[in-house]
Amino acid sequence: MCIFNSSFETLPWGTAGSLRLAYSKEVTENLALGIGLYGIVGTGWGVGADIGVLYRFGDLGFAKDTKIGASITGMGKTVQRQSRRR
Repeated sequence: MCIFNSSFETLPWGTAGSLRLAYSKEVTENLALGIGLYGIVGTGWGVGADIGVLYRFGDLGFAKDTKIGASITGMGKTVQRQSRRR
């Protein structure tokens, strides 16, 4: 979890925070799947998810304990507040 606040005029972040949760599960001896969920708050807000897969090939010749993985990250929605006009 990350929470920070900037009072510098040249760094107008305001107050912001995020929370991330992740879980993975071995489906077979060689295959694992995972998912991550996150939420962001601050001057706007956002929610999102990441998914991934890992496959273990084992020993391939000189390459011991070979693995390959792939992920899709940043799937989600971000909303920025509209500035109010005076």
